[in-house]
Amino acid sequence: MAIEKRKLSDIVFGVKGVERRIGFLAAAIFVLAVLVTGSIIFAVLAQQLRSEFESGMVRTLNDKAALFQHEIEHGSISAISIATRRPRLAVLMSAFNAGVDIKETRRELSMALDIIRPDMNLSALALYDVHGKLVAGSGTFLNKPFAVSLRKPDNAALLWYDGFYLAVTAAMQQNGVNIGTVRMEIPLLAMTAAFQDYRGSGETGETVLCAAIPDERLRCFPTRLHPQPFDVPIGGIEGKSLPMSLAIAGKSGIVTSLDYRLQSIFGAYRPLGSSGLGIAVKIDGRELRQPALKHLLWIVPFLIALLGLGFALLRWQVGPLVREMVNARARVHGIVDNSADGIVVIDELGVVESINYSAARIFGYPSFEVIGRNVNMLMPDPYRGMHDEGIRNYLRTGEAKVIGRGAREVQGQRKDGSVFPMELSLGEMMQDGKRLFIASIRDTSKLKQAHDELKSSFFALQVINEELEEAHAQLRKAEQDKDRQMDALADANVRMALFHSSMEQIHQADMGFSESGDSQAFYHSILCDIMSLINARYGAVGLFDASGKLQQFLTEGISEEEKKLIGPYPVGKGLLQAFYKENTITRVGRIADDPHSCGFPPGHPPMTSLLGVPLNVRGVTRGVIYLTDKSGGEPFTEQDEMLVEMLAREVEHILERGELVARLRDSNQDLTREREEQQSLIEKLHEAQGQLLQSEKMASIGQLAAGVAHEINNPIGYVYSNLGSLEKYMQDLFSMLEAFEAAEGEFPPESASLSRILAHKETVDLSFLKEDIPTLMAESKEGITRVKKIVQDLKDFSHVDEAEWQKSDLHHGLNSTLNIVWNELKYKAEVVKEYGELPEIECIPSQLNQVFMNLLVNAGHAIESQGTITIRTGHEGDQVWVEIADTGKGIDASNLKRIFEPFFTTKPVGKGTGLGLSLSYGIVTNHHGRIEVESTPGVGTRFRVWLPVRQAAPT
Repeated sequence: MAIEKRKLSDIVFGVKGVERRIGFLAAAIFVLAVLVTGSIIFAVLAQQLRSEFESGMVRTLNDKAALFQHEIEHGSISAISIATRRPRLAVLMSAFNAGVDIKETRRELSMALDIIRPDMNLSALALYDVHGKLVAGSGTFLNKPFAVSLRKPDNAALLWYDGFYLAVTAAMQQNGVNIGTVRMEIPLLAMTAAFQDYRGSGETGETVLCAAIPDERLRCFPTRLHPQPFDVPIGGIEGKSLPMSLAIAGKSGIVTSLDYRLQSIFGAYRPLGSSGLGIAVKIDGRELRQPALKHLLWIVPFLIALLGLGFALLRWQVGPLVREMVNARARVHGIVDNSADGIVVIDELGVVESINYSAARIFGYPSFEVIGRNVNMLMPDPYRGMHDEGIRNYLRTGEAKVIGRGAREVQGQRKDGSVFPMELSLGEMMQDGKRLFIASIRDTSKLKQAHDELKSSFFALQVINEELEEAHAQLRKAEQDKDRQMDALADANVRMALFHSSMEQIHQADMGFSESGDSQAFYHSILCDIMSLINARYGAVGLFDASGKLQQFLTEGISEEEKKLIGPYPVGKGLLQAFYKENTITRVGRIADDPHSCGFPPGHPPMTSLLGVPLNVRGVTRGVIYLTDKSGGEPFTEQDEMLVEMLAREVEHILERGELVARLRDSNQDLTREREEQQSLIEKLHEAQGQLLQSEKMASIGQLAAGVAHEINNPIGYVYSNLGSLEKYMQDLFSMLEAFEAAEGEFPPESASLSRILAHKETVDLSFLKEDIPTLMAESKEGITRVKKIVQDLKDFSHVDEAEWQKSDLHHGLNSTLNIVWNELKYKAEVVKEYGELPEIECIPSQLNQVFMNLLVNAGHAIESQGTITIRTGHEGDQVWVEIADTGKGIDASNLKRIFEPFFTTKPVGKGTGLGLSLSYGIVTNHHGRIEVESTPGVGTRFRVWLPVRQAAPT
């Protein structure tokens, strides 16, 4: 048997020592690769199972937490409803506290509780007076249940008695005075069923619900594995925190820890809102690992099969390769040990035995094209003969000139015929009695190229150094000029301020010219601005026609008397004509010395210096601006010339725009017909938009309001009318009863009829009926009046018969809209009204009511628990504004710019269409108004709607 084992190992791993070592190494590597592959597969599967289990556990945890929050909130609302929204109970409790017919009051209270308890799915319901004594009850309260008080709501406790119950107490008040207490117990059937439903939770999965109690302990409700209530330390077990301890601390997450049974578990935990309770969903770790361990049942056979296949490949594929590697080992080691660069091995005849990759790359040959050929193919012609002669001489005499003498600079030849420099080192070795020569080759072409580039860089650096010295000198010169420029800059800043002021005044003159068409006022304004800018005493504008004839001449600074003496226009010669013909900016220091000057007419004020600037429109000179005599007698400067030129260019743009406007006016006449057609289309679009808005509104509220109003109005009218008649009839009956009471004294004291009447009065408690019936009638009329008000608000909100522009009171629309959406807001928001004085405005009321409804509903949706909605109004000038602000969660800055886009919404799918604000924006824009919005995440949002008091007349 031992002989068979040795032969099998020889077959698989070989016989020779080196061959066996390589075979064993290959087998070990293969086994390691198989094991690593199997481990990775197992780890990936285990992680996938864990991730799926985590997501399912968190989903279950959140569903049960949401159910708990819903049940608690519903129970609290039910208690408040009974305590505050049952006026009949309040009246009876007040009567009981006042001592009025206590027995009958108890009976009526018990009857009322018997009706309320099954209607609200309560297991027990009781009323207590202000001293805490039981007044009336219905149903049976639990006998010593397991109870945990809730932190919020603070008037509630969670009970366990073969299921979850909620115990809630609420104070009853009437007109702000405490009149008693309501106590009730609600069976939480849905919560009990959900918390005891362990389908899909395995054998050890359970839900734990606990609360913190004094003495650093947790009090927990019964669970699947512990059917009785129990306490555990809040700090954990064996130094590890329980998931429930983390949940009570306000944290949520997933943890691997120990549970109350000292079992290793995997669980998810979270707090239950602000109730003070925590919830955890967990499963034993051993059960969690079972699915992963089951996968080993197919992974292990797979690895064994893979190992068998690997050993077969090792025997029939790797074995021959190993033997070939062993035979080539000596030659490979010789090449590697004696070479650092390109290596070529040749025999005594110069035939290449082998060539490594580096040498093949250097010479550009594939290795198979070189092996077996003479090494002379790698040398240029002059070196081939020298190489052959050197080899022969060495073999004959043994005298070496190159072999073993270190590196030498020689030249090689690549496959493409190019010659390159290289370092060559020659050595020799004996292998199996055969002499071999080993050439180590290093390509030095890049080294020489780098040396040449280094020399070029050195010369370039010298040039750069010279340029830097020159730049340094220029920098010193620039620093010297800096002070002079700063002085000039200060003066320029003052002039630029004046220049910008003049530009603004020119623009104002341009707007005035565009509105009035008064060209003389326009040019007079420009002259005054330019004269003020450069402190000129006189100024003039000359305007020429296309032939160069002076058409208009305007002056500033010359009195009316001087104008009468001079005449309105110059003759168009002299300096003015020279400026027009030369078409260049000209400064004249002394007018009298200029060759173009022809003197001044009699009565003309004396002038010394002059500055002329031509006005060109689209390459044609249309006029000249010239200014004379600066204040103080100073001549005009180059800066004056620059400022006036800049202003003149602006005037040229205005003149050119005026010509374009004239052309556009002609073009507009051709476009009038198209404009009328477009206006017709726009009007149709406006009508279609109005119909769309109206249909949208009617689809959501308008149709409902009209239908409800129609169906309810008639019955309400009957009831209201009948209540009035009934009230009158009751007054008549009471009047008749008073007459009977007045007649009681006429009966003999021993009369049997009188005794029966008095006994019957005491039985029916006639005095109480006289007091209570008017109150009941007043309450009934008040209720009917409220219903009529709601119906009227529905009609006012929809304005079914008002779809045209009309004057409307926004406060009335706000109040009716608020009444419509009050059911959406009353449980979560306090509405504060801060109305200002508003005039009636021109609008379509039904559309604005829809805007207010959208903003109010959005404000309610933004408040998650409790908050405040503030409605403000105001009047500024010819506009009014309506502001709706909330203390909700606010809007992210990234979403604020998109809230008016159609179909954009941040609400969950099915909760909003994204059309409310888009539709509101369109309605306000159609009313020539605007909507402003400010929002801070976590603080709240403010919408302000601006509307004009009067709509602009259509153009």
